[in-house]
Amino acid sequence: ELMRHGVHMVKCNINNREECCRAFAGAYGVYAITNYWNATDGDEYKQALNLIEAARVANVQHFITSGIPDTAVFEKNQFDLPLHCICIPFYDVHDTGKVVRECFQHPERWGHGQTVPIAAEQLTMEEICATIREVSGKDIRFVPLSCNEALVKLHRETVDNLRWYNDFGSIDERQAEKTKEIYGKMKTFAEWVRETQWLME
Repeated sequence: ELMRHGVHMVKCNINNREECCRAFAGAYGVYAITNYWNATDGDEYKQALNLIEAARVANVQHFITSGIPDTAVFEKNQFDLPLHCICIPFYDVHDTGKVVRECFQHPERWGHGQTVPIAAEQLTMEEICATIREVSGKDIRFVPLSCNEALVKLHRETVDNLRWYNDFGSIDERQAEKTKEIYGKMKTFAEWVRETQWLME
């Protein structure tokens, strides 16, 4: 679909620095993201170095990378708080490119080493359930879990990030508000639930 609109597509393996260099050649900007889910120990760090070095070699003018809070501050057996006070930043992943595009088009505002937030809303678990009830008509209720209970049902990285928000809150309480300054048409959680029919079957 993109090629039909004149987009030149390239492919590279981010574990291979030379391939990254070839892919970035001639590019003005790069939006880089590492592959956590398929990475083994140390691979994600190497991927990040490959992307950064390839951007440097290709003389990329605007480099944007995606990141989340570092959850390594938690010890393995410190999960003891219920996951109920969390205010979680939400956004539709399909809006990512729109935010990145605005950053590329306005480097004077969204460049120079800034941390750019991306969130449409910041919702508590109760607000998430209330939205689903309103949109779907289903009686969805939030049942708090301890972190140890959550580890049985969820991937550890997911639980670590929930714990981060539970203990420290959002990186920026104005995260959603600031995102709208960059791109003002972020899809809300209610719109996303309605569009995807999530939990409605």
